[in-house]
Amino acid sequence: MDSLSKALDLRPDYDDAMAYMNLMYRERADLECDDAAARTADLKSADDWVDKTMATKKRKPPKQPGRTGHHHGSEQQLVPASPQKPKRRNQEKK
Repeated sequence: MDSLSKALDLRPDYDDAMAYMNLMYRERADLECDDAAARTADLKSADDWVDKTMATKKRKPPKQPGRTGHHHGSEQQLVPASPQKPKRRNQEKK
């Protein structure tokens, strides 16, 4: 959870980290089943992270079809060069 908090400090709109925070709080709530107050607090925190995640996703522009990952600038397709035939030396004597 510390790493996720650090990621969110660096990038407050990091919705994937928010979604994982939700999951981490839910996991911790399952482990604290003998402490009702702690379990309830963790489930409340998990619900808060879901709300933050959804609000952040709504603010972001929709992803373009066919684009994935974090690409910067225009993408170029690399095409291998055609193999060149070795030049023949004129072996005939004139």
